[in-house]
Amino acid sequence: MLDTIEGLKKEDAWVVVTNIYNPVANLELPSTMNRVAEDIIRNMNEIIDRYGDEYGYQVVDVYNSDICEHVQEDGGHPDKTGQQIIADRIYVHK
Repeated sequence: MLDTIEGLKKEDAWVVVTNIYNPVANLELPSTMNRVAEDIIRNMNEIIDRYGDEYGYQVVDVYNSDICEHVQEDGGHPDKTGQQIIADRIYVHK
C-alpha cells in the first residue's frame, strides 16, 4: 500500500499516518484479552513508526491520547470529540 501511495503522490504531498489507539481500553474484558489487545496494538504501532522513516511519512500519536474516552456506541470508532482529537493532533504536526 505504501509503495502505491509513494508512487502516486505528488512531489510536495505530506503523508500522515496515525498510530492505533486501544478502542477496548475502557471495556471490562478479561485481563488476558486486554493484554493481547495491547500487545497487538503496540506491535502495530512499532511497525507504523519503523515504516514512517523508510517511507517518509509523519506519524501522529493517538495512542497516547484520551481518545478511548470518546468512542461511538460501537466501542471502536471515535465519536465527534474523538475525531476532533485526531484532527487537532494532525494539525499540530503540520
